Amino acid sequence: MRKFRDRTQQSSAPSVLLIPRCMSLPKGYHHSEKTKRKIGAANAIRRLGTHHTEQTKAKLSAAAKAHGFGGLNEYHGSAQHRLVARKNWLGKRNPRWRGGVSRAETRRNWINRNRDRLRFYYKLRKARVKGAKGTHTYDEWEALKKKYRNRCLCCRKREPAIRLTEDHIKPISKGGSNFIQNIQPLCLPCNMRKATRTIDYRPSALQS
Repeated sequence: MRKFRDRTQQSSAPSVLLIPRCMSLPKGYHHSEKTKRKIGAANAIRRLGTHHTEQTKAKLSAAAKAHGFGGLNEYHGSAQHRLVARKNWLGKRNPRWRGGVSRAETRRNWINRNRDRLRFYYKLRKARVKGAKGTHTYDEWEALKKKYRNRCLCCRKREPAIRLTEDHIKPISKGGSNFIQNIQPLCLPCNMRKATRTIDYRPSALQS
């Protein structure tokens, strides 16, 4: 440890600051020679890649000569090598093979099959942006609809004649939560007529 005097103190007896010796070393960390050799060996493997056995090298060289090349080194990087490598990645040989359907088409098909789920997630995010407390899952919403037999609790119409939407019994604008206990299924026209009023159309609430 090196010793320095602290000139910030006003006392007559100067204090001593202890500075770690590592601060006096040049910037950076210095590896030992043994560690340097280990790092060098690991980098060499990463740089050169995996090595084929002599038997595999002989097979590859024979295959290259059968195609009219002088050896394996001459074959690598040639136009024919690039063509063969490209063919090996076409169709079902490609690990990303999806049955001949493009990625964009796969995405469109998924969206068409899950429009209700996407609509639910959009509403969930909209409620979160408004600052509503709590949340609920898509399965809870489906179970709630099934509980009331996919029926609008206001006009009593059923799906698929109408499309059920989530209505907050106590609106979010008035401090209502986004828990499933504050949700009731209403069709879109009934939901819009209810607006920001607090009306509970559930049978248990009407009986009480």
